[in-house]
Amino acid sequence: MIATSPIEFPVTVKGKQLQATLIAEEGTAIDFAYRVAFSDGYQDLFAFDEESGRLYGVEGEEQAIYAAALENDLSILINLDTKKFYYVFQHVIGNEPINIWIKEGIDEHYAPAYQVYYQQHYQFELHQAGNHWIVSSRSKDPDHFIDEVLAERIKFVLDSLL
Repeated sequence: MIATSPIEFPVTVKGKQLQATLIAEEGTAIDFAYRVAFSDGYQDLFAFDEESGRLYGVEGEEQAIYAAALENDLSILINLDTKKFYYVFQHVIGNEPINIWIKEGIDEHYAPAYQVYYQQHYQFELHQAGNHWIVSSRSKDPDHFIDEVLAERIKFVLDSLL
């Protein structure tokens, strides 16, 4: 895990909006688990099942409910470097608020790029060219498309924050 400080992000647990905080990575070089605290006081250690790829809680009685709330985000956070720019906000996709993660990276030409992740996966990235943003994707999925409405919102977010 690259994160050097706690990472906070919104989640929905039992229909209630909460904040989750990824506190730390625990475990050995082979088996990793992630300590996450929630704004309602619940805390657990979460890990991915190697066979199913599903997230599960290790310690708490209500672990399944909280694991489900983290499932779309925790895999995105595993390699997040908190020393670089990142930002998370919610955007409605299919009538559901989804966390959109913007992470600073570098493109193949070693220029700054901002990768966009949501629903567990890389979706597209943005590069700045002068005063304009260029939206592109490295996805190999033939059904992949870039959500233009979301891309415009991210352009606005980046212009506002950078």
